Amino acid sequence: MDCADNIRCRQLSEKIIARLATGITAEKAVCTYIDSTFSNPDIGKLKSIIEDEENPERDSLIDLLLFPDDAFHLALEPFLTKTRFTRSDPETVICLLSEVTPPVKVFLPIFDTPLVLDLIPWAAEELVRRLNICWQTDPSLQQVIDSRMALGQQMAIYVQLRNAHLRIGPLRTRLLCRFFMALDETQTNFWNYLDFVVGFISQINAGDGYQQLMKEKHHYIAASQYALKFEKMRSKSNMETLMLQGVRAPAIGAQEAVYQIDMIDRIAIALYGRTESSGPDCHTIGWN
Repeated sequence: MDCADNIRCRQLSEKIIARLATGITAEKAVCTYIDSTFSNPDIGKLKSIIEDEENPERDSLIDLLLFPDDAFHLALEPFLTKTRFTRSDPETVICLLSEVTPPVKVFLPIFDTPLVLDLIPWAAEELVRRLNICWQTDPSLQQVIDSRMALGQQMAIYVQLRNAHLRIGPLRTRLLCRFFMALDETQTNFWNYLDFVVGFISQINAGDGYQQLMKEKHHYIAASQYALKFEKMRSKSNMETLMLQGVRAPAIGAQEAVYQIDMIDRIAIALYGRTESSGPDCHTIGWN
């Protein structure tokens, strides 16, 4: 079968091509990489690197430039959410894009004009892989999200779940439904909470989710206690002396650790209706 015969894949490829023409905005980290790697290049130098197939930096540069930004994901998500793709469909979409080799407009804040390059076949394959088009949410979870979240935020939630490559099973579906029933985007730090929950849920397949969440909480309690202990040692000795004594700097500050503890408490209550005491030390540290 010719790849153009697949209607849903042809529709998606057309949407991707249209979005590529609109443009991708490179993240700040990409601009920093370009500045440091190519010694503050002008746009002409980048074009010459992209056009030189023998340049060892070419492929990594193209890969960075063609990383879909949030606007790209959000533009495609309404179609991806309502369309079910099969495992063979990504290859079909790649086939369609490779036949066209569409131009891509990339906006870099370090330049006044966009950089334009062609979507070569291997880059099309990587782009489609990053879109994770075969991911589908559970109908019950979709119903909760659509009924509980504001219309303008629903697609952002689906994009976050899709980009996490989260496998949706009964346990994960139940926990996510509980989360969205208890919290919504109007609440402070909602997106941070959602990011944590998605990461936490992706790590559990079975067992007692509450106990696993409390284990994560105790990790941060220990981190906050060590950070406080370290600050007391710093008040008596300089950093060089502590290093000679084998004392390591904390990986996370006390305030940030307590913020994580508070977030876990709120999430535990949302998911399970209870949480464990954090101990007196954690309540004496603020983060506002």
